[in-house]
Formats: sequence, structure tokens, C-alpha cells
Amino acid sequence: METGDILHYGTVVGQNGNKLKVRIQVEGACEHCRVKGGCAAAGNKDRLLEVPLPDSGPSFETGETVRIRMHPHSGMKAVLYAYVLPVLLLMGVVISLYACAAAEEAVALAALGVLTLYYAGLYLFRRRIDRKFSLSVEKSGQ
Repeated sequence: METGDILHYGTVVGQNGNKLKVRIQVEGACEHCRVKGGCAAAGNKDRLLEVPLPDSGPSFETGETVRIRMHPHSGMKAVLYAYVLPVLLLMGVVISLYACAAAEEAVALAALGVLTLYYAGLYLFRRRIDRKFSLSVEKSGQ
């Protein structure tokens, strides 16, 4: 095990070809906060991941607890694609259009339009982007 790997535990919910469907529970950043019960940002959410099956190794049963391993660079790429690039794109459009003295309505519509195009592009190229992330599944040993 590499020391910097990100680990999540999940439950196998099925198999789709050479990919394993695993449900993981993502804990909020404010898990230990005293007021999390009254906060709209708090809470746990279930996520469904499709993880490539190893070429050789153990087989997995539905309902089995497994460990998902992700390289830290994959996590940083996900943050980059999901948050950093859209914010930079949004700021670039807004600043550029304000510099050109565009109307506020046009700036707002252009900002929404560019974000819509960005996320549509992510969706269209999701398979190519998916290959850049390294996830692996293994028996949890729990």
C-alpha cells in the first residue's frame, strides 16, 4: 500500500461487464461539528462508483464490503475538473465582458452559458476523462 493513497470502503451492489458497481458513503467535512444537525451543508451522501475489475485476482460478491483505492493525483484532478477550472472560466468570462462594458444581463447569461457548455463537454468526454483516474478495488479485510 502506498502511504498517500486515498481509501474508501463500500459495498458491492452489482457488476457491469468488467466494472464493479460499489456504493460508498461520503462523509461531510463537518462530521465532528456540534451543530451539524441544524446545518444544511452537513450530512452523509451515498455515491455509486464504477471501478474497473482487476485482470486477475479475487471475485467479488454482491453485498460484500470492499476497499476502493485512489491515487492522490486522481483526487486533485477531480477537484480541478469539477471546481477550479469552472470557477476560472466563469471569472474569465465575467471580467472580460465587464471590461468590454457589456450589460449585466448579458454577462450573467454568458457566464451561465459558458458553464453549461463546460459541464456538457465534461459529460460528452466522460469516458476519455475516466481513463485519467486510477481507481482500484480490493477485498477489505474488515
